[in-house]
Amino acid sequence: MTLHECPGPNRKAPPAPEVVECPACGAEMEMWTNENKAKCPSCSKEITREQLNRKKGT
Repeated sequence: MTLHECPGPNRKAPPAPEVVECPACGAEMEMWTNENKAKCPSCSKEITREQLNRKKGT
């Protein structure tokens, strides 16, 4: 079998949980890497990845 391209770029990392800080209340919350939004279990606010990126300054 001959490969015509490197298979590395075609592989995607599986989703993984990451612990982030809720920008509304400061509590730690879990957001999966493939999610664009999640609900904070402490204050029930819906947090978007865009809000987290703004807080980080990216």
